[in-house]
Amino acid sequence: MSAPPKGLGWSRLPRAAQVYVAAVVVVGSYGLAACLPLDWPHSVLFAALLISSCLTSAWKVNLPISLASGATLSVSYAANLTALLLLGPRPAVIVAAAGAWTQCTLKVKFR
Repeated sequence: MSAPPKGLGWSRLPRAAQVYVAAVVVVGSYGLAACLPLDWPHSVLFAALLISSCLTSAWKVNLPISLASGATLSVSYAANLTALLLLGPRPAVIVAAAGAWTQCTLKVKFR
């Protein structure tokens, strides 16, 4: 993993931006915790979709936005939408969050 370009570190952000990012992380964590399912009626299907979302999130498709942007789209959105349709919104949030975390931590160009 290579070092990020200069100017892209937490300490380089203005204080207001750091407070904003921290607030978004706290609110998002609360929202994720609030979406935890109360029961698991389709646990095998949930586990299969969770695993497929995590596995396919490592498969990134480069978007033709700009050659320098490096923007990608994860194939895991298919598993996320399937979870939404088959399991409902609460389990789908967990599946999508796991896929997003995997996409942001596996095979990334910058930390």
